Amino acid sequence: MIDQALREGTNAVQLAQALGVGPETVRRLAGQAGRAFPSRASKFQARQAQFAAITPPLHPGLLAVLQLPRAAERLRGIIALTGHPTIRAAAQAWDTTESGQYRRIRAIHKHAQIQIFDPIKTLTPTADGSVFLDDTRRLLAIWDETPPPRAPSDASAPIHQDPGTSYPARPDSMGH
Repeated sequence: MIDQALREGTNAVQLAQALGVGPETVRRLAGQAGRAFPSRASKFQARQAQFAAITPPLHPGLLAVLQLPRAAERLRGIIALTGHPTIRAAAQAWDTTESGQYRRIRAIHKHAQIQIFDPIKTLTPTADGSVFLDDTRRLLAIWDETPPPRAPSDASAPIHQDPGTSYPARPDSMGH
């Protein structure tokens, strides 16, 4: 049953729910059978390879941001910021703080190694930022249309809890 689940891309949590047991039980049984459910990192690597093959190529800063945890959630947040006139308006819409929104922007700027938004005209994209945001929208559209690729099973890999294949929540539903 574990081999079939791995072939079908079912994760440990999904299989546990189907069997009416806990995910730890499924992972323990998989380990005893010399199998392991793919880690989140291996799924990310498979997804990143898929994104690297997109033509025209994505902005290099975007590929760097994809290495961050919760990359899709962060990118959706940056895209959602562009729908607000000010950081304050975005913070109020998401019931969060302005400093939280600034941290979100700084983290993306740091990893993308570009200035996405004009520092004077707060949520006005720079020229490079416009390209980044356009590529982000294109990437998220592709992400939403295609199921995540199945990562190869590696029996020698440690068994990790797999959070599932669902996509991160959109910013307007994240409760931020």
